[in-house]
Amino acid sequence: MYTTLFFILFTVYTRCFCVILPENYHNNTQRTDYLNSHVGFGFDLVEGNPLDSFNDLNTFGFRSPIIVQPYITRDIGNIIIKRNNGIWVRKSNNCTQNYEPRDIERGSDLVRELFNDFSLDSPFSEELWNRNSKGLGLNDITFNKSKFKIVKCYCSLYESGLITPFHGELRGEFVEMVGKLPNTVESTECPIDIFITELESCKNLRIWINLFKTYGTHITTYAMTGGKFINMESVVNINLQARDSDIKNTKAKRTGEASSEFSEIFRRRIKGNKIKKHLWVIGGSFVNNLEQIDPKMFSKWVKTIDKRPMPIKARFSELSMFFPEKHETYMKAVEYYEQISGIKKLNN
Repeated sequence: MYTTLFFILFTVYTRCFCVILPENYHNNTQRTDYLNSHVGFGFDLVEGNPLDSFNDLNTFGFRSPIIVQPYITRDIGNIIIKRNNGIWVRKSNNCTQNYEPRDIERGSDLVRELFNDFSLDSPFSEELWNRNSKGLGLNDITFNKSKFKIVKCYCSLYESGLITPFHGELRGEFVEMVGKLPNTVESTECPIDIFITELESCKNLRIWINLFKTYGTHITTYAMTGGKFINMESVVNINLQARDSDIKNTKAKRTGEASSEFSEIFRRRIKGNKIKKHLWVIGGSFVNNLEQIDPKMFSKWVKTIDKRPMPIKARFSELSMFFPEKHETYMKAVEYYEQISGIKKLNN
């Protein structure tokens, strides 16, 4: 009897957990794709311009991938399974909404605010980044004596980064180009005007600058991927007041006499505010009225991020991490590249 009862219970227990899956189950629930984080991509710290267009990653500064990009597997729950090439991945479904605008007094603080989502690995890189940010034109965004109000909202899907020291696979084209880099550059013997006008000159420098044009000056070693938008208003107070002497002189010309009463009665004052509004969106699709900081519009935008994620925070390291024996030459070449870029910006 006990043997029969045990057999019945065992049969029920096993049947509760034995499920036959259809042959195409995994095909229906999973898809394999590249990790869309831009970790391992080059970044041009000299010509990159985060204030220009968030939706144009080339103008933004990202360049060709340096490492072989890893695969990931997404299932129904959007879980990321690592198949890394020296890259770690961590899921991070999180949204930060800040509806209260913060006041910013100076244009320099504004640039710092817009750039502070990006970090560097060395003082040399930070100085390069600071010079680049100061050289960006803010005339279309700001006025003299402006005051700024800014709102930043983030939604992250995942974080990823390069495992250092890196032992993964580099792209063959990058390895080939690095192998041709000269150990010296003729920066002191090659003035900028010669480099620009005589295309056969400065051969060593041209090899380095070709590298920077293709892969940037740095590599992206960390990225938070998702979407963000920045909503900003710049306000300038207008207070124009005609000088008393001007009014008196005008009255004197017309009547032949100056009248202090005239200036008091007809004193001219113009007061008001001039406002410029700017909205930057990176990641997801543009949603109308997003700048109104409406929770419904925000929720609608969040739903579009998964189909079009972009890097919203990043860290960059010097490209010379892959050829440390040429680090000093790399720094000289970057400085020369910066001078050429500065000349081009002045001429545009």
